[in-house]
Amino acid sequence: MTNTAGRAELVNEIDALCERVTAESRSLARPDRESVGLAEDGSPFDLERLLAFGADTAAARLSDAQLDRLRRKIEVARKVYRAYEQDISRPTSNQPLSPDGINQLCAVMLLAALRRRDARFLNAALKLIDGLREPAGVQVSQRLSSLTRETLDLLLPLGRAP
Repeated sequence: MTNTAGRAELVNEIDALCERVTAESRSLARPDRESVGLAEDGSPFDLERLLAFGADTAAARLSDAQLDRLRRKIEVARKVYRAYEQDISRPTSNQPLSPDGINQLCAVMLLAALRRRDARFLNAALKLIDGLREPAGVQVSQRLSSLTRETLDLLLPLGRAP
């Protein structure tokens, strides 16, 4: 198999896995029918509300800096809250993200890992599966756990997985 054919096959596998992650996220989504625009006026960033629309919408609306900050909240602090300042530097709510929000955030991290071929986001998804300090005891859906393992298997040969 040539490098070009191998790359095309990998891209197809990644695209197919992204579609399965997105489909699982949509099956878990609970949009409240309000707009999902992110405020640019310095008002709080409502992560819970954004995630309610599903991982594909959330991933499209999050800036690279916001996505990276969320990844670090998962990996380092092991706590994720419902609302933050716009730059996600500090929480504006002391309420932890809901179980539905945790599932959607796991899907966002999987999409970021696949689309960027970046194991840091896969590691964040794995940490969500292992559980956070806050909220404690939340379990990621079996289907997302399975998709995370598939992502690990796909990215590991690339030398970009943990």
